[in-house]
Amino acid sequence: MKTRTMSMILFFLLLGSPVALAQIDLMDALKQTAEMHNEENAQGQEGNGAESAASSEGQNEWQEEWENMMNENGDLLNSLDTKYLKCLAMMEMYVHGYLKLVNEHKMGDLSMSACDAYGMQTLALASSTMIMYCPEGMKDGELNDNQRAHLVLEYFNTIYKKEPLWSIHRYLDGQYGQWIRSAGGEFTGDILDYHNYIAYLMAFFRPNYIIPQTLKIAEDMEALGCSG
Repeated sequence: MKTRTMSMILFFLLLGSPVALAQIDLMDALKQTAEMHNEENAQGQEGNGAESAASSEGQNEWQEEWENMMNENGDLLNSLDTKYLKCLAMMEMYVHGYLKLVNEHKMGDLSMSACDAYGMQTLALASSTMIMYCPEGMKDGELNDNQRAHLVLEYFNTIYKKEPLWSIHRYLDGQYGQWIRSAGGEFTGDILDYHNYIAYLMAFFRPNYIIPQTLKIAEDMEALGCSG
């Protein structure tokens, strides 16, 4: 029940207008929600202090990982000389971290339980609103398919063998190929195959993905008994 309550709070945060979201520090709100959730759990788990401490630490892990990555790669990000390239880098960094949680239950080098990974996915989905507006200029009407495909090629050439962006891009390139094939398409690796790559990344920042996925995670966590 506590898992559902926390997810519903996140759900209503995600329904906020762009103006409202821009005026609040969403991660601070999420941290406060997580702290309240942990305090409630602690009352029912007084005999398991170590587990509660680990849970509390895990709530901040996503934000810390994101901030560390941004700080450690600040010079590399600043070297990307257009807003499109910078936005592609930020989207890839986010989607890579999120998919690692989904596919491998890992954050960086840290492996976690299914319950912990689900909880972290919820926080990651909510935090995506912090950068969801950076790709707006890449939509139809501003860039066409050919321009988007060549933007991906430009990004590829710019970050070639520059870590960690290079490894992140290679990972997502594989995920994108699987996505194309799962939809019945053919993926040859030709530049024109990448006209939907930006749309693929942008989908992770859309309410029509975030909200259903957040509610599904809540159901899965309750089925696993993650709420204690």
